[in-house]
Amino acid sequence: MILGAHIDSLVERSNLLSLLERCAQDSMAEVRQSSFALLGDLTKACFRHVRKHLNVFLPLLTQNLDPHHVSVCNNAIWAIGEIAIQIGSEIQPFVS
Repeated sequence: MILGAHIDSLVERSNLLSLLERCAQDSMAEVRQSSFALLGDLTKACFRHVRKHLNVFLPLLTQNLDPHHVSVCNNAIWAIGEIAIQIGSEIQPFVS
């Protein structure tokens, strides 16, 4: 069975994105790094669910553009890019 075909319904029936919000605020860089990687993957796979959380995720992503934590920063940039692909100019209010 390929998960890709079922990810939308799995995310819809779970509290994954709420948990991901908490992980994205964790004090451990490794937890934030992993949460941003998953956020990027979910953005590609089932953006309609991620969209509902953009007001939380985009500020968290931009707060983690810190070169002292390269892996966290890289994953945050990648997730922002995946979100930008999905929403285009709607990202403007989040960009300064």
